[in-house]
Amino acid sequence: MFDYVARQYRWYKLEFGLTMLSWWEVTIFNSFLLLVISVTGYYVYSFGNHVAGLLH
Repeated sequence: MFDYVARQYRWYKLEFGLTMLSWWEVTIFNSFLLLVISVTGYYVYSFGNHVAGLLH
C-alpha cells in the first residue's frame, strides 16, 4: 500500500512539475489521499459484510 502511495506521489510531483511541494499542497494531497483510502475502505468493508451475510 505504501509503495503504491509513494509511486502516486512521485507521479503527482512529476505531473505538475513540482520538485518541492509547499506545506499546503502536501496537506491537500494528504487529505485527498486519506479521503480516497477511507471511502475505499468503507466500500470494501460493506461489501465484505454483504458477502458474509450471504454466506451465513
